[in-house]
Amino acid sequence: MTWINTNKSKLYKLVAEYIHLPIMKHTSFVEAPDHSIYILCWSATNGTSYRACYSIRRGVPILAIQITDVQNTSYKEMLVHELSIKHLEHRGMTKKVQRESKARRLLVREQMFFTSA
Repeated sequence: MTWINTNKSKLYKLVAEYIHLPIMKHTSFVEAPDHSIYILCWSATNGTSYRACYSIRRGVPILAIQITDVQNTSYKEMLVHELSIKHLEHRGMTKKVQRESKARRLLVREQMFFTSA
């Protein structure tokens, strides 16, 4: 079983292939407690905010880039890119899990850790 896995610098490099980014220190990185979605956020000087979401939908890894106008909080554009597992494995953005039952136990343990803090 393959899970998605990343960090800020790997996601930054992936997103940079699809859209212009500011320097890395001007972006913020959010990771869901269950490691199901990773988000990179940043804002432009023209009042536009961006949010790139890396996740799996229906078994396919995707990168969705949401572009929003901050002044009137309306969506300007949504760019969705399907990613190949081989490309992500080459970038080190996946991890192999031996058994599904072991993966579930690890997930429950992580959720308990995050909720008890």
